[in-house]
Amino acid sequence: MSAPVTEYFCLHPVQQDTAENRRPSVYTVNCVHVCLILLAVRLPLSMVECSQSLGICALPGCKYKDIRRSLDRDVEELQNQGVHEVFVFCTRGELHKYRVPSLLEVYGQRGFTVHHWPFADGDAPELEQCCHILEELQVSLQSNRRTVIHCYGGLGRSGLIAACLLLQLSLTMTANKAIEILREQRGGGAIQTVKQYNFLHEFRERYVAFQASRAVSTERCVSR
Repeated sequence: MSAPVTEYFCLHPVQQDTAENRRPSVYTVNCVHVCLILLAVRLPLSMVECSQSLGICALPGCKYKDIRRSLDRDVEELQNQGVHEVFVFCTRGELHKYRVPSLLEVYGQRGFTVHHWPFADGDAPELEQCCHILEELQVSLQSNRRTVIHCYGGLGRSGLIAACLLLQLSLTMTANKAIEILREQRGGGAIQTVKQYNFLHEFRERYVAFQASRAVSTERCVSR
């Protein structure tokens, strides 16, 4: 009797030019446990006058429902792709849920610089947290260090942060255009919830006000 045929979805295929090929690729295999190559989709930042690109991927090593990934192989693949810095938006609880509780420690052992900025799935970060994430992202990119961000699926939280980065780097970028760019790169699931959508549309105005308040606070401290 032959083994059952199971379909597995690769959440991060190499992006091609056609809309058809932007959808997740389907692989039909005659086994239960499959380790697909983890590919970080590179978001070019040339449209916001930055020479670097930002990698976005799903959670390495994830074991949940039909997903059975190898943490060792995924982390090794990130190394092969030349990644230096990893930004993780999953909470510790999620890392346990998806059976990669030691992910952050493994990153450190493999020589990655780890930036852990957790916030809940489907949610948006606090504005101050988002600003700190963006500041660290820009330092990494300006230092020419290949950088990857991820949450669980690399769609909602990662898409939101990447879109905020586009808005921060370009005054002419609009929230709708940033969403369009992320959905072209990651599929229609990028920017997943109303809360994330609203956060992005309010981001620039709130960001400017936050930076102004920080400048005032700094001036007060110096004057004392």
